[in-house]
Amino acid sequence: MDAQLLDLYTDYLIGSFGPITATGLSEATDGTISHDKITRLLKTPDNQGLCLSLYKQSKVLLKELQSDDGVLVIDDTFIQKPHTDDNEIVCCYWDHSQSRYIKGINLLSVLYQNAEVSLPLLAQIISKKEVYTDTKTGRQRRRSSITKNEYMRTMLKQIATLRLGYSTVVADVWFASKENMCFIAEELRKRFVLPIKSNRKIALSAKDRSKGIYQSVSTLEIVENTPLRVYLEGIDFPVLLLKQVFTDGNAVGVLYLVSNDTRLTAKAMHRLYHRRWKIECYHKSLKQNLGISRSPTRTVQTQRNHIFACLCAFIKLEVLQRKTARSSFALKQKLYLKALCCALDELRSLKKQFGIKSAFA
Repeated sequence: MDAQLLDLYTDYLIGSFGPITATGLSEATDGTISHDKITRLLKTPDNQGLCLSLYKQSKVLLKELQSDDGVLVIDDTFIQKPHTDDNEIVCCYWDHSQSRYIKGINLLSVLYQNAEVSLPLLAQIISKKEVYTDTKTGRQRRRSSITKNEYMRTMLKQIATLRLGYSTVVADVWFASKENMCFIAEELRKRFVLPIKSNRKIALSAKDRSKGIYQSVSTLEIVENTPLRVYLEGIDFPVLLLKQVFTDGNAVGVLYLVSNDTRLTAKAMHRLYHRRWKIECYHKSLKQNLGISRSPTRTVQTQRNHIFACLCAFIKLEVLQRKTARSSFALKQKLYLKALCCALDELRSLKKQFGIKSAFA
Protein backbone atom coordinates (compact mmCIF):
# COMPACT_ATOMS: atom_id res chain seq x y z
CA MET A 1 0.00 0.00 0.00
CA ASP A 2 0.98 3.65 -0.54
CA ALA A 3 2.15 4.51 3.00
CA GLN A 4 1.29 8.23 2.77
CA LEU A 5 -2.16 7.58 1.34
CA LEU A 6 -2.83 4.90 3.97
CA ASP A 7 -1.80 7.43 6.63
CA LEU A 8 -4.30 9.94 5.20
CA TYR A 9 -7.04 7.32 4.97
CA THR A 10 -6.57 6.26 8.61
CA ASP A 11 -6.69 9.93 9.66
CA TYR A 12 -9.96 10.22 7.74
CA LEU A 13 -11.33 7.21 9.61
CA ILE A 14 -10.49 8.82 12.95
CA GLY A 15 -11.93 12.21 11.99
CA SER A 16 -15.07 11.05 10.19
CA PHE A 17 -18.55 11.05 11.75
CA GLY A 18 -20.56 9.67 8.84
CA PRO A 19 -20.24 7.21 5.95
CA ILE A 20 -16.66 6.32 4.98
CA THR A 21 -16.34 6.88 1.22
CA ALA A 22 -13.59 7.60 -1.30
CA THR A 23 -15.64 10.59 -2.52
CA GLY A 24 -15.89 11.93 1.04
CA LEU A 25 -12.14 11.79 1.57
CA SER A 26 -11.49 13.38 -1.83
CA GLU A 27 -13.85 16.26 -1.01
CA ALA A 28 -12.24 16.67 2.42
CA THR A 29 -8.90 17.31 0.66
CA ASP A 30 -10.52 19.82 -1.77
CA GLY A 31 -9.93 17.37 -4.60
CA THR A 32 -6.14 17.23 -4.22
CA ILE A 33 -6.52 13.47 -3.71
CA SER A 34 -8.77 11.98 -6.36
CA HIS A 35 -11.57 9.53 -5.72
CA ASP A 36 -9.89 7.02 -8.05
CA LYS A 37 -6.60 7.15 -6.16
CA ILE A 38 -8.34 6.20 -2.91
CA THR A 39 -10.26 3.44 -4.68
CA ARG A 40 -7.00 2.04 -6.08
CA LEU A 41 -5.56 2.06 -2.54
CA LEU A 42 -8.43 -0.12 -1.32
CA LYS A 43 -7.99 -2.47 -4.29
CA THR A 44 -4.30 -3.10 -3.55
CA PRO A 45 -3.72 -6.89 -3.42
CA ASP A 46 -2.91 -8.30 0.01
CA ASN A 47 0.10 -10.50 -0.69
CA GLN A 48 0.32 -11.86 2.88
CA GLY A 49 -3.25 -13.09 2.97
CA LEU A 50 -5.51 -12.16 5.79
CA CYS A 51 -4.29 -13.15 8.66
CA LEU A 52 -3.45 -9.42 8.82
CA SER A 53 -0.13 -8.88 10.51
CA LEU A 54 -0.35 -5.65 12.49
CA TYR A 55 2.88 -6.24 14.36
CA LYS A 56 4.84 -4.01 11.96
CA GLN A 57 2.42 -1.16 12.66
CA SER A 58 2.78 -1.36 16.43
CA LYS A 59 6.21 -2.93 17.02
CA VAL A 60 7.91 0.35 18.09
CA LEU A 61 5.33 0.94 20.80
CA LEU A 62 5.32 -2.73 21.80
CA LYS A 63 9.10 -2.87 22.17
CA GLU A 64 8.86 0.07 24.55
CA LEU A 65 5.90 -1.12 26.60
CA GLN A 66 5.80 -4.93 26.48
CA SER A 67 6.21 -6.72 29.78
CA ASP A 68 6.22 -10.29 31.04
CA ASP A 69 2.86 -9.74 32.74
CA GLY A 70 1.22 -8.89 29.39
CA VAL A 71 -1.96 -10.70 28.44
CA LEU A 72 -3.15 -11.92 25.04
CA VAL A 73 -6.91 -11.45 24.72
CA ILE A 74 -8.72 -13.38 21.97
CA ASP A 75 -12.26 -12.74 20.78
CA ASP A 76 -14.30 -12.19 17.65
CA THR A 77 -16.82 -9.53 16.70
CA PHE A 78 -19.52 -9.25 14.05
CA ILE A 79 -19.57 -6.34 11.58
CA GLN A 80 -23.09 -6.05 10.19
CA LYS A 81 -23.37 -5.54 6.41
CA PRO A 82 -27.09 -6.06 5.72
CA HIS A 83 -27.11 -4.23 2.38
CA THR A 84 -23.93 -5.73 0.90
CA ASP A 85 -23.97 -8.62 -1.57
CA ASP A 86 -22.89 -12.02 -0.26
CA ASN A 87 -19.34 -13.17 -0.85
CA GLU A 88 -16.81 -15.38 0.93
CA ILE A 89 -16.43 -12.94 3.87
CA VAL A 90 -19.88 -11.28 3.91
CA CYS A 91 -22.03 -14.21 5.00
CA CYS A 92 -25.01 -15.09 7.15
CA TYR A 93 -24.39 -15.92 10.82
CA TRP A 94 -26.82 -17.04 13.48
CA ASP A 95 -27.40 -14.31 16.08
CA HIS A 96 -28.46 -15.87 19.39
CA SER A 97 -29.54 -12.51 20.82
CA GLN A 98 -31.98 -11.91 17.95
CA SER A 99 -32.76 -15.60 17.21
CA ARG A 100 -32.25 -15.10 13.49
CA TYR A 101 -29.60 -15.05 10.78
CA ILE A 102 -27.89 -11.72 10.13
CA LYS A 103 -25.43 -10.83 7.37
CA GLY A 104 -21.97 -9.42 7.91
CA ILE A 105 -18.27 -10.01 8.48
CA ASN A 106 -16.83 -12.04 11.37
CA LEU A 107 -13.48 -10.66 12.60
CA LEU A 108 -11.23 -12.60 14.99
CA SER A 109 -8.53 -10.59 16.80
CA VAL A 110 -5.64 -11.12 19.19
CA LEU A 111 -5.12 -8.10 21.45
CA TYR A 112 -1.94 -7.51 23.45
CA GLN A 113 -2.89 -5.87 26.75
CA ASN A 114 -0.94 -4.64 29.75
CA ALA A 115 -1.26 -1.80 32.24
CA GLU A 116 -0.27 0.82 29.65
CA VAL A 117 -1.49 -0.26 26.25
CA SER A 118 -3.96 -2.43 24.30
CA LEU A 119 -2.87 -3.18 20.73
CA PRO A 120 -4.14 -5.63 18.09
CA LEU A 121 -1.35 -8.00 17.05
CA LEU A 122 -3.18 -10.17 14.54
CA ALA A 123 -6.64 -10.13 13.02
CA GLN A 124 -8.34 -12.73 10.86
CA ILE A 125 -11.48 -12.34 8.79
CA ILE A 126 -13.38 -15.62 8.81
CA SER A 127 -13.66 -16.72 5.19
CA LYS A 128 -16.42 -19.10 4.08
CA LYS A 129 -15.33 -20.36 0.68
CA GLU A 130 -17.24 -23.64 0.63
CA VAL A 131 -20.78 -23.47 -0.79
CA TYR A 132 -23.28 -26.18 0.17
CA THR A 133 -27.05 -26.78 0.14
CA ASP A 134 -28.87 -26.76 3.47
CA THR A 135 -30.81 -30.04 3.62
CA LYS A 136 -33.56 -28.51 5.81
CA THR A 137 -34.28 -25.35 3.79
CA GLY A 138 -32.86 -26.25 0.38
CA ARG A 139 -30.99 -22.95 0.33
CA GLN A 140 -27.37 -22.50 -0.58
CA ARG A 141 -25.15 -21.52 2.32
CA ARG A 142 -21.46 -20.98 2.93
CA ARG A 143 -19.08 -22.53 5.45
CA SER A 144 -15.42 -22.31 6.36
CA SER A 145 -13.07 -25.27 6.10
CA ILE A 146 -11.20 -23.92 9.14
CA THR A 147 -12.85 -23.39 12.53
CA LYS A 148 -12.33 -20.28 14.64
CA ASN A 149 -10.52 -22.40 17.22
CA GLU A 150 -8.08 -23.57 14.53
CA TYR A 151 -7.60 -19.97 13.42
CA MET A 152 -6.89 -19.04 17.04
CA ARG A 153 -4.16 -21.66 17.42
CA THR A 154 -2.55 -20.62 14.12
CA MET A 155 -2.48 -16.99 15.23
CA LEU A 156 -0.93 -17.89 18.58
CA LYS A 157 1.77 -19.88 16.74
CA GLN A 158 2.54 -16.79 14.66
CA ILE A 159 2.81 -14.63 17.77
CA ALA A 160 5.18 -17.17 19.35
CA THR A 161 7.71 -16.36 16.60
CA LEU A 162 7.71 -12.66 17.60
CA ARG A 163 9.29 -13.36 21.00
CA LEU A 164 6.79 -11.05 22.63
CA GLY A 165 6.69 -10.84 26.42
CA TYR A 166 3.39 -12.12 27.83
CA SER A 167 2.30 -14.59 30.47
CA THR A 168 -1.40 -15.33 30.02
CA VAL A 169 -4.02 -16.04 27.37
CA VAL A 170 -7.64 -15.13 28.12
CA ALA A 171 -10.74 -15.59 25.95
CA ASP A 172 -14.47 -16.22 26.24
CA VAL A 173 -16.18 -19.59 26.60
CA TRP A 174 -16.23 -20.22 22.83
CA PHE A 175 -12.45 -20.75 22.89
CA ALA A 176 -12.30 -22.92 26.04
CA SER A 177 -11.95 -26.22 24.19
CA LYS A 178 -9.64 -28.95 25.45
CA GLU A 179 -7.54 -28.61 22.27
CA ASN A 180 -6.95 -24.92 22.96
CA MET A 181 -6.15 -25.51 26.62
CA CYS A 182 -3.62 -28.23 25.82
CA PHE A 183 -2.06 -26.12 23.08
CA ILE A 184 -1.59 -23.08 25.35
CA ALA A 185 -0.31 -25.06 28.33
CA GLU A 186 1.85 -27.70 26.62
CA GLU A 187 3.05 -26.16 23.34
CA LEU A 188 3.21 -22.45 24.19
CA ARG A 189 4.08 -23.07 27.86
CA LYS A 190 1.81 -20.21 28.87
CA ARG A 191 -0.95 -19.74 31.42
CA PHE A 192 -4.62 -19.54 30.48
CA VAL A 193 -7.66 -18.24 32.33
CA LEU A 194 -10.83 -19.33 30.54
CA PRO A 195 -14.53 -19.66 31.40
CA ILE A 196 -16.21 -23.03 30.93
CA LYS A 197 -19.82 -24.07 30.50
CA SER A 198 -21.70 -25.58 33.41
CA ASN A 199 -22.02 -28.95 31.64
CA ARG A 200 -18.25 -29.52 31.43
CA LYS A 201 -17.26 -32.69 33.29
CA ILE A 202 -14.57 -32.76 35.95
CA ALA A 203 -12.92 -35.26 38.27
CA LEU A 204 -12.27 -34.06 41.81
CA SER A 205 -9.03 -36.04 42.20
CA ALA A 206 -6.38 -37.91 40.24
CA LYS A 207 -7.85 -41.15 41.59
CA ASP A 208 -11.33 -40.33 40.27
CA ARG A 209 -9.78 -39.35 36.95
CA SER A 210 -7.97 -42.69 36.64
CA LYS A 211 -11.27 -44.48 37.29
CA GLY A 212 -13.14 -42.31 34.81
CA ILE A 213 -15.40 -40.77 37.49
CA TYR A 214 -16.47 -37.38 36.13
CA GLN A 215 -19.30 -35.06 37.14
CA SER A 216 -20.86 -31.99 35.54
CA VAL A 217 -19.62 -28.78 37.13
CA SER A 218 -23.19 -27.59 37.77
CA THR A 219 -24.00 -30.65 39.91
CA LEU A 220 -21.19 -30.02 42.41
CA GLU A 221 -21.42 -28.03 45.61
CA ILE A 222 -18.54 -25.63 45.00
CA VAL A 223 -17.80 -22.85 47.48
CA GLU A 224 -17.89 -19.47 45.77
CA ASN A 225 -14.53 -17.67 45.32
CA THR A 226 -12.60 -20.67 46.66
CA PRO A 227 -10.20 -22.19 44.09
CA LEU A 228 -10.52 -25.96 43.71
CA ARG A 229 -7.92 -28.21 42.06
CA VAL A 230 -9.68 -30.57 39.62
CA TYR A 231 -9.21 -32.47 36.34
CA LEU A 232 -11.21 -31.60 33.22
CA GLU A 233 -12.32 -34.53 31.09
CA GLY A 234 -9.89 -35.07 28.21
CA ILE A 235 -7.07 -33.03 29.79
CA ASP A 236 -4.14 -34.74 31.51
CA PHE A 237 -2.93 -31.88 33.70
CA PRO A 238 -4.80 -30.46 36.74
CA VAL A 239 -6.57 -27.10 36.55
CA LEU A 240 -7.80 -24.62 39.12
CA LEU A 241 -11.58 -24.19 39.13
CA LEU A 242 -13.22 -21.04 40.50
CA LYS A 243 -16.91 -20.30 40.86
CA GLN A 244 -18.35 -16.79 40.98
CA VAL A 245 -22.03 -15.92 41.46
CA PHE A 246 -23.62 -12.70 40.17
CA THR A 247 -27.03 -11.40 41.22
CA ASP A 248 -29.17 -8.69 39.63
CA GLY A 249 -32.51 -8.48 41.38
CA ASN A 250 -34.09 -11.91 40.98
CA ALA A 251 -31.66 -12.96 38.24
CA VAL A 252 -28.67 -15.09 39.20
CA GLY A 253 -25.65 -15.82 36.99
CA VAL A 254 -22.78 -18.22 37.62
CA LEU A 255 -19.31 -17.98 36.08
CA TYR A 256 -16.86 -20.89 36.18
CA LEU A 257 -13.22 -20.06 35.47
CA VAL A 258 -10.34 -22.51 34.99
CA SER A 259 -6.58 -22.01 34.81
CA ASN A 260 -3.61 -24.32 34.36
CA ASP A 261 -1.69 -22.25 36.94
CA THR A 262 -2.75 -23.97 40.16
CA ARG A 263 -0.85 -21.42 42.28
CA LEU A 264 -3.25 -18.58 41.47
CA THR A 265 -5.48 -17.04 44.13
CA ALA A 266 -9.14 -16.29 43.51
CA LYS A 267 -8.36 -12.57 43.34
CA ALA A 268 -5.61 -13.11 40.78
CA MET A 269 -7.87 -15.25 38.57
CA HIS A 270 -10.62 -12.63 38.61
CA ARG A 271 -8.12 -9.86 37.90
CA LEU A 272 -6.62 -11.70 34.92
CA TYR A 273 -10.00 -12.61 33.42
CA HIS A 274 -11.28 -9.07 33.93
CA ARG A 275 -8.59 -7.89 31.49
CA ARG A 276 -10.60 -9.59 28.74
CA TRP A 277 -12.93 -6.60 28.87
CA LYS A 278 -10.34 -4.53 26.96
CA ILE A 279 -11.15 -6.37 23.75
CA GLU A 280 -14.81 -5.37 24.10
CA CYS A 281 -13.66 -1.72 24.28
CA TYR A 282 -11.53 -2.36 21.18
CA HIS A 283 -14.53 -3.75 19.28
CA LYS A 284 -16.70 -0.82 20.38
CA SER A 285 -14.06 1.70 19.28
CA LEU A 286 -13.71 0.04 15.86
CA LYS A 287 -17.45 0.36 15.30
CA GLN A 288 -18.23 3.73 16.91
CA ASN A 289 -15.01 5.70 16.47
CA LEU A 290 -13.49 4.30 13.27
CA GLY A 291 -16.41 3.39 11.03
CA ILE A 292 -15.46 -0.22 10.40
CA SER A 293 -19.05 -0.98 9.29
CA ARG A 294 -19.73 2.38 7.56
CA SER A 295 -17.83 1.78 4.33
CA PRO A 296 -19.79 0.93 1.14
CA THR A 297 -16.96 -1.32 -0.12
CA ARG A 298 -18.39 -4.29 -2.02
CA THR A 299 -15.54 -6.55 -3.14
CA VAL A 300 -13.61 -8.93 -0.90
CA GLN A 301 -10.32 -7.07 -1.43
CA THR A 302 -11.65 -3.57 -0.71
CA GLN A 303 -13.51 -4.85 2.37
CA ARG A 304 -10.34 -6.52 3.67
CA ASN A 305 -8.22 -3.41 3.11
CA HIS A 306 -10.78 -1.12 4.75
CA ILE A 307 -10.78 -3.35 7.85
CA PHE A 308 -6.97 -3.39 7.86
CA ALA A 309 -6.98 0.44 7.73
CA CYS A 310 -9.44 0.56 10.65
CA LEU A 311 -7.10 -1.59 12.75
CA CYS A 312 -4.16 0.68 11.87
CA ALA A 313 -6.32 3.68 12.84
CA PHE A 314 -7.04 2.03 16.18
CA ILE A 315 -3.28 1.80 16.83
CA LYS A 316 -3.01 5.54 16.06
CA LEU A 317 -5.81 6.27 18.52
CA GLU A 318 -4.13 4.12 21.16
CA VAL A 319 -0.88 6.10 20.75
CA LEU A 320 -2.81 9.38 21.04
CA GLN A 321 -4.66 8.05 24.07
CA ARG A 322 -1.38 7.33 25.82
CA LYS A 323 0.16 10.70 24.90
CA THR A 324 -2.87 12.81 25.84
CA ALA A 325 -4.14 10.75 28.82
CA ARG A 326 -7.61 10.81 27.18
CA SER A 327 -9.68 7.80 26.21
CA SER A 328 -10.33 7.13 22.53
CA PHE A 329 -13.95 8.14 23.04
CA ALA A 330 -12.90 11.42 24.72
CA LEU A 331 -10.55 12.12 21.80
CA LYS A 332 -13.37 11.45 19.32
CA GLN A 333 -15.66 13.78 21.28
CA LYS A 334 -12.99 16.50 21.16
CA LEU A 335 -12.77 16.14 17.37
CA TYR A 336 -16.56 16.28 17.13
CA LEU A 337 -16.77 19.51 19.15
CA LYS A 338 -14.06 21.06 17.00
CA ALA A 339 -15.90 20.07 13.83
CA LEU A 340 -19.16 21.45 15.25
CA CYS A 341 -17.50 24.81 16.04
CA CYS A 342 -16.15 25.01 12.47
CA ALA A 343 -19.62 24.19 11.09
CA LEU A 344 -21.25 26.93 13.20
CA ASP A 345 -18.63 29.47 12.07
CA GLU A 346 -19.25 28.53 8.43
CA LEU A 347 -23.01 28.81 8.91
CA ARG A 348 -22.68 32.31 10.46
CA SER A 349 -20.45 33.34 7.56
CA LEU A 350 -23.04 32.17 5.01
CA LYS A 351 -25.87 33.97 6.81
CA LYS A 352 -23.84 37.17 6.89
CA GLN A 353 -22.85 36.83 3.22
CA PHE A 354 -26.45 36.52 2.04
CA GLY A 355 -27.94 38.90 4.60
CA ILE A 356 -30.07 36.34 6.36
CA LYS A 357 -31.31 37.60 9.69
CA SER A 358 -32.54 35.48 12.55
CA ALA A 359 -36.29 34.81 12.56
CA PHE A 360 -36.27 35.03 16.34
CA ALA A 361 -34.69 38.50 16.69
